[in-house]
Amino acid sequence: FCLPLENPETDIRALGEQIRKRIGVHLKRRLKTEILDDLPEKHIHVDDCQEEMPSTQAGRYQAVLQSTKDSVRTGPQQRNRILQTLHQLRDISDHPLLSDSQWEQITIPELIEQSAKLIVTVRILENVHAAGEKVILFAERRKTQHLLARVIKEHFDLADVSIVNGDTPGSKQREGSMKMSRQQAVDRFQNTPGFNAIIMSPLSAGVGLNITEANHVIHYSRWWNPAKEDQASDRVYRIGQERPVHIYLPMATHSEFKTFDVILHDLLERKRQLSQGTLFPTERAEVKPAEILDDLQYMPPETKHEIPLSVADVDKLTPDVFEAFVAALFYKQGYKVEVTPYSGDKGADVVVHPLRSENSGFLIQVKQRSAGGRPGPEALDEIVAAIPFYEEKYAETFQPIVITNRTFTKETHQLGRTKVVQIYERKWIIENLRQYPVTWTNVNLCQFKPN
Repeated sequence: FCLPLENPETDIRALGEQIRKRIGVHLKRRLKTEILDDLPEKHIHVDDCQEEMPSTQAGRYQAVLQSTKDSVRTGPQQRNRILQTLHQLRDISDHPLLSDSQWEQITIPELIEQSAKLIVTVRILENVHAAGEKVILFAERRKTQHLLARVIKEHFDLADVSIVNGDTPGSKQREGSMKMSRQQAVDRFQNTPGFNAIIMSPLSAGVGLNITEANHVIHYSRWWNPAKEDQASDRVYRIGQERPVHIYLPMATHSEFKTFDVILHDLLERKRQLSQGTLFPTERAEVKPAEILDDLQYMPPETKHEIPLSVADVDKLTPDVFEAFVAALFYKQGYKVEVTPYSGDKGADVVVHPLRSENSGFLIQVKQRSAGGRPGPEALDEIVAAIPFYEEKYAETFQPIVITNRTFTKETHQLGRTKVVQIYERKWIIENLRQYPVTWTNVNLCQFKPN
């Protein structure tokens, strides 16, 4: 009976029935849905929880895939690279800014619009909020948990959003401090009138918690074992639940390729059928990294993200991505570039290291503006003040530059001549884009790591 399981076309439920008939009545497996008649209806939402990746998210996603395909590593190095790729794709699918701490500085509307999965999730939460009901969000990684907590708290003006994970004490007696225990966090969540949300790790909330005041569950990041995922959902789908239960599976999709979310969902559904269609769950019911990779390998190597950006595309970039775009422009000219951290950058956004044939590099501050916006002279003072720090750090000399996608004020130009700061504006970007085309892959590679 093992061989048919290797074939994805195998009807696992039918195969399970054949096994049961052969065994007879010696073994019997019963599910709680077959025993408990008083459980309410359970609705699983899939098709209405899918959203096309915004351009920033799709570009970063494709850049990671492309860099993996370009890798020539072999043996253990290649296996490590594969795992690293899966982790990066998983994070980008949750939110493209999870790889660093920049999301902590971005406004809530900007955070939402950059992630397909977050767009869907907020849409679901708004419906739950309108109904005055409660929702549990399951997310595996702490960064994702804290991002969700911030978005929900600020978007819905909540006093606080509890997170239950491995750091949450099991009991008040054990922790003996201001940090709430798992049950205390759940009790506060359940006792709050009307709409409320709580964020949980699937593992830490898998057993021992009954949360029947909530009848909505969002699996923001999926557990790779369907039995564990179902166990997490059952925190609300149990005796005492009087309202219909809704399970949501938000996914980031793309029209040109099968995304990580879609691949994982398809594999989980097949594993779930395998688990439910046989006599007992087995280790085969857990998705393995190699299985995801098999589908990722069929993704097209070229997409529209390899098409050079226009100045209109540049105008739509968020400030942090605009920094990476400027870095990519210099990278295309042969320079080694580095995008500085979002905080603690001393006033410099991009470091362009000198070529061997040049005496100095460039220290750049960028100012991205919408139509009609004009940055002022404060950028000049900041970039000049940053020079001593970076010259000492790298033992190199740097010329200060300020760059905007619009135009600087007249006062800025006058001060630039006094402080000997080069000023590059929209015209400079257009001319350089013609000479040095920049793609999304270039932008994202510059943003992920120094080049």
